[in-house]
Amino acid sequence: IANTKCYILDKDKNLLPTYTPGELYIGGDGVSKGYLNREELTNEKFIESPFSKNDLIYNTNDLAYFTNNGEIVHLGRTDFQVKIRGYRIELEEIESKINQIPEILNNVVVADDDQKYLICYYISNEEIDTNKVSAKLLKDLPNYMIPAVFFKMDEFPLTPNGKLDRKKLPKIKLKAGNI
Repeated sequence: IANTKCYILDKDKNLLPTYTPGELYIGGDGVSKGYLNREELTNEKFIESPFSKNDLIYNTNDLAYFTNNGEIVHLGRTDFQVKIRGYRIELEEIESKINQIPEILNNVVVADDDQKYLICYYISNEEIDTNKVSAKLLKDLPNYMIPAVFFKMDEFPLTPNGKLDRKKLPKIKLKAGNI
């Protein structure tokens, strides 16, 4: 789209050099001024551009970097990336491995509110032995990427436009020593 600019920024909203991963922001004529009737979400995703006055840039929540020829290399989503006990984890990688288990129809993995352990919410038509699931996952994933909790659900909460609403998943707290 003409007059559209892409920026790779660090957490302080500074431009990053070539081949340095950061968050992808988009600005210019191809970007709206916000979400309709969703002021809170607009304030979260759209920020004033540090590069041009009176313009907004949109946080895509994508992790990316620029190459020497200006191409953008996409590395994944930042909103599905967490840090647990010092390890940076891509939640989609875990979800993909869990989806390979035939008894599990669908799943979503999140970090607890304190980012100390992982929780897998899953949908299945049968009872699942979560110890066996963990053992299967350990064949492909390191221990720190294995969910500490598996929580069976009949269905996942959805936003008004039909996307998974992670904020409405049940809160689960483990007692100290159970991690």
